[in-house]
Formats: sequence, structure tokens, C-alpha cells
Amino acid sequence: MKNIFLLVFIISTSTSLLAQQGEVVLGAYSDISNTEWVMWSLTPTVGIFVTDDFVIGTGFNIQTLSDEPQEDYNITSSSTVISPFVRYYLSDVFLSAGVGIGSSSYKTEDTNPDPNQTIEDISSSFSFTLGAGYSLRWGDHLCFEPSFSFMSSSGSVTYKQSGVDDVKTNAPSVVGFGLGLGISVRLGN
Repeated sequence: MKNIFLLVFIISTSTSLLAQQGEVVLGAYSDISNTEWVMWSLTPTVGIFVTDDFVIGTGFNIQTLSDEPQEDYNITSSSTVISPFVRYYLSDVFLSAGVGIGSSSYKTEDTNPDPNQTIEDISSSFSFTLGAGYSLRWGDHLCFEPSFSFMSSSGSVTYKQSGVDDVKTNAPSVVGFGLGLGISVRLGN
């Protein structure tokens, strides 16, 4: 019985072997659930170990799209998301929490002189995520981190069309579970 307690103590206190206070973590993260593999996107992340087992950081993602001019209209879209997070390591296992704050725009412009309409959807969102994962260390600095998370999000959408009053509605609230995959490089202090 003593050996079991000793083993649990060694495992739970071995976090300092993984990282040291002041180490910087540069990485990328992707939510791989409910996403076709050709649509995966990576969110660059940066964080710092404020203690040997606690990281605080953020992710930042910007996407823009502009379709080639169609026969009589142009389409443009953009989105921006900032996602601060905290992560606590228990040896190779980690617990994480984060929020996501985002905005996006989708715009269609009619290039014909008559009626020459513009339609734009502008949305804002807020999400909250709790997760757990495993840190697979490769060498001294590279880590792969698969994770499982619980997510909740909500937001609002504003529809704008030339010649018509703006319409603002609530976006659907979403609650679900997800799978994620992160990769990071840990830079010593």
C-alpha cells in the first residue's frame, strides 16, 4: 500500500520534469470535431508557464476570403477570433479552460448598376471551453496534445441590406463536445 502512495506522489509531483516556470510555449491548435479534413484550420497560440505546471496564453486567428468576381456580384468574408486560455498540467495529463471572442462578416455586392444591392451578415460570438488532454512529448521541446472538451457558445447576427432596415437576431446557442489536436514547441527561459 505504501508503494502505491509513493508512486502516486511521484507521478503527481513530476510535472516539474515537463516544464519550468518562465518557459514560452509556441504552438497551434485545431478543433477537429465536426470538420471535414479539407476544412481544418490551425489557430496559432502562445503561452507562458507562470509556474512549473500552469500555463496562461492566447490563440489568435484571422481568415479572409474574396471570391473572384462572379458574373454580376462579388463575395467577401472575414473572421477574427481571439481565444485566451489557461492550462494546468498533472504530469502528462492537462486540464484546460478558455474563452473565444469572435466576429465575422459575409458580404455580397451586386455589380450591376441597377438595382446595385449590397447584403452583409455581421456576427459576433462568445464561447467557453473546458477540456482535458494528454501531452505527448517528443524530445526536449516538441509536444503533441490531443484533447477532449466541452464547449458552449452563443452570439448575435446583424443582417444589412441596402434600402432595408437592419435586422439583429440572436445566433443559436450551441453546447457540445469536441476533439482537439495541438502541437507546441517549448522554449526555455
